[in-house]
Amino acid sequence: MWSKISLLCSTIGPIGYFPASGTFGSIIGFLFFIIFKPNLFLVFSLLIVSFFLINSALRHFNKKDPSAIILDEFIGIIVALVFLPYFSFKLAIGLFFLFRFFDIAKPFPIYLFERLPYAFGVLADDCVAGLVSVFLIRFFIDLGIIV
Repeated sequence: MWSKISLLCSTIGPIGYFPASGTFGSIIGFLFFIIFKPNLFLVFSLLIVSFFLINSALRHFNKKDPSAIILDEFIGIIVALVFLPYFSFKLAIGLFFLFRFFDIAKPFPIYLFERLPYAFGVLADDCVAGLVSVFLIRFFIDLGIIV
């Protein structure tokens, strides 16, 4: 039973099997954030639960980070959004596109986190992509490029 639940949650139902599933997972996470406005404690709790769900779901696949598992993208964008200095739709959309770029391209140091074992690697690269994205947004705000 637990393996079915973890697989269903990790793939966000059938969405993990769609083309561009990572983008859909990010969009769902974005919408979750807008609707529920989670605080840091809730985000941390979701991260912990996601670790166990993904770790269990990985047993179903014969890959280190299968594209069908999109709970990591869901969590990664939420991690980024919770650290925005202020919320505006324009800022959040910019953050979304930065996150997707870093999640797909995985430049240094993001790709190093993907090498971690099990669910650590699946989640860590997305969380770091989110943190790098929000760092850049904050940097642009500090430079006065974004107001």
